[in-house]
Amino acid sequence: MKQVLIVIILVLVPAAARAQRTMIGDPHFTFTTSVVVQNLHQDVEAAAMDCEVRDTTSPGAVIGQTLQTFSLDGTGSYSGTVVVAVRADEGKDPADGNLYACNIVLRKKGTTEWVNPSRQGETWQKPSDAQFYSGGQGAIP
Repeated sequence: MKQVLIVIILVLVPAAARAQRTMIGDPHFTFTTSVVVQNLHQDVEAAAMDCEVRDTTSPGAVIGQTLQTFSLDGTGSYSGTVVVAVRADEGKDPADGNLYACNIVLRKKGTTEWVNPSRQGETWQKPSDAQFYSGGQGAIP
């Protein structure tokens, strides 16, 4: 049981930490990603794209990261694009960023934690016809 809790905490911490970040200065990267979420559970209060800019020549190297929220309508849905702005982390060279990767994260009412619904066992969607889709990843424009 302890191992399961540790894994869940590791999944939650990065997105929760990004939620607290404030960008100082202009972004080094700006890109647009497609998003479709439909029929989310009524307990979902907010949705966001949890994005990283990476250096593909150095596996696992994250150049910068951010959490970009988007608004849900009354049915727990959103279909459109999200413009994401990322500033390189201190000590990282923006010129090394060549790929972005994003995941949809959700926050339940009464909580401060952002959770990737595909990594959780909880019900984040209504029982039928719920859907998640995002542009996922792509080259830095």
